[in-house]
Amino acid sequence: MKSSLDLTLFKELDRCHRNSLSISPKAKIKVINNAQSPSNIVIEVKSINRYLQQMAGNDIEDKSMAIIAQSVNLNGFDRYEREVAARVIHACADPTILETLSFSDGSVAKAVNCLANSRAKVITDVEMTRRALYWRETICGLDQVETPDQNKTRTQTGIENALLESPSDPIVVIGCAPTALYSVIELWEKERIDPTLVVALPVGFVGAAEAKKLLQESEIPQISNIGPRGGSAMTAAAFNAIARMAKGSFVLEEALNRITPKANETRRPK
Repeated sequence: MKSSLDLTLFKELDRCHRNSLSISPKAKIKVINNAQSPSNIVIEVKSINRYLQQMAGNDIEDKSMAIIAQSVNLNGFDRYEREVAARVIHACADPTILETLSFSDGSVAKAVNCLANSRAKVITDVEMTRRALYWRETICGLDQVETPDQNKTRTQTGIENALLESPSDPIVVIGCAPTALYSVIELWEKERIDPTLVVALPVGFVGAAEAKKLLQESEIPQISNIGPRGGSAMTAAAFNAIARMAKGSFVLEEALNRITPKANETRRPK
């Protein structure tokens, strides 16, 4: 009988990961439950590879989106926010990140419309974030800075220079440097910039949570999260969801629409 990669296998892989997954010399996965001895071998790596090879990219993405939709309640978000939330969860493979996400009202829809009409420049804090963005016109201020201004980091100096030289309504994407986010907020408070949207999920134990809290207390249009978690991958995922919607692609909706008919067909009596 031909095997297929279904939600059960994905959930089993996730369970292995959450219980400290390890690979044995025989290239098979064992589950280690805390300090207990390894249990029976549950999945062969070769079998996983065979399953994945049988699937197209859309199939993997569709099933990932289905798992996300089954794992969390997205009903409290609007259509645009749901897409962003799903992509951020997908980027970190951790549904609990949803509990920390923060959106200002209507900001995502406004940014989608802005990108759809090619009106916004996109400015990032570091090159790692910029490289992950699916957008043609992106600027990394850090690239232009060799020596920071006095009492400032290079990312602060870079983001300030890029923002002050850009049009008045950029989309700002901060995935790594909390200091850059502080500078964005300071420039906004001084009414020197008026961003269309700030996507800010910088990661770190020093300053990241505090910078994001300050952003969330402001009236800047924003996508952010509470706490020290974040990073360039999650931040880029949030922006890329917006960029794809600007091109007419609602990935979560499309994936669930493709999967639902298949699920109904499997339940249809013969």
